[in-house]
Amino acid sequence: MWATPWIKFRDFYSELNQQFYNNSDVRTRDMLFMRRMDGVILLTISYIIFTVVGPKLMANRKAYDLKWPMFAYNVVIALFSLWICLELLINSWKAGYNYVCDTYKASYDPHELRVVNAFWWYFVSKAIEFLDTVFMVLKKKNSQITVLHVWHHSFMFPFLYMATLIGPCGQAIPGPIINSFIHVVMYGYYALSLFPALHPYLWWKKYLTQMQLAQFVILVVSSSYGISIGCDFPHSIAYMQLGFLSTLMILFGNFYIQSYIRRKIHPSSSSRRAEGKVTNGKVSHTNGDVSPHRKDL
Repeated sequence: MWATPWIKFRDFYSELNQQFYNNSDVRTRDMLFMRRMDGVILLTISYIIFTVVGPKLMANRKAYDLKWPMFAYNVVIALFSLWICLELLINSWKAGYNYVCDTYKASYDPHELRVVNAFWWYFVSKAIEFLDTVFMVLKKKNSQITVLHVWHHSFMFPFLYMATLIGPCGQAIPGPIINSFIHVVMYGYYALSLFPALHPYLWWKKYLTQMQLAQFVILVVSSSYGISIGCDFPHSIAYMQLGFLSTLMILFGNFYIQSYIRRKIHPSSSSRRAEGKVTNGKVSHTNGDVSPHRKDL
């Protein structure tokens, strides 16, 4: 009795994959992970399941000491993000981008090809960053697996799959450039925060959060402007980015208000912990470890 519905679903899914492939960017559609959406869907669903099941599996286990693996991970991601940022910025500039309205074109100019390649690596980096949550679970930092954290990771990866498949250039480039730069600073902060002796020098966490919020505002304005003037770029990507960024602005904005503005008005022990102050001889950091604003775009 299940044969017919399954066959219909299989045929529909295969046709959907084929349609995406036929209408995708000819430079990226045959890259690793791009021909079909199977891997992206399975990895994203597995990640969401892990955020629920992982903490339960660790409930009766001792938290792991992952200082050095986390330090190596944070340094690698920071350096990887720096490479992506520079590769996108330098080559988009040489390709003649104006970063206001850059139209979509399937160009084989050497600089454009390097932009497309770096964009694909930017997409891959979001799969690697699922490890953020793995570290939280293994360290039993369950309070850091917030709605903001899970929503960011579980949407960003499949969204970038679509962006890489449909429009890995033009108007899509400012976001990865800004985001990769912020990741250099952010993961650098997480690496440094693993060492208690450096905590007194990490007073600039607040400004990192401000940078993340500024990023959202800039990209929302950029996406809105591109749509309003009819910039020749896949609007489906622009609309998805606009909606996603709007949710992040709300969630990050709420975190910032609770952690910094409200703390100034009503100081409390909980707000001091959100600020990263020392409590019981420990500093509350995430992935090294800064509170819920684990991520941006």
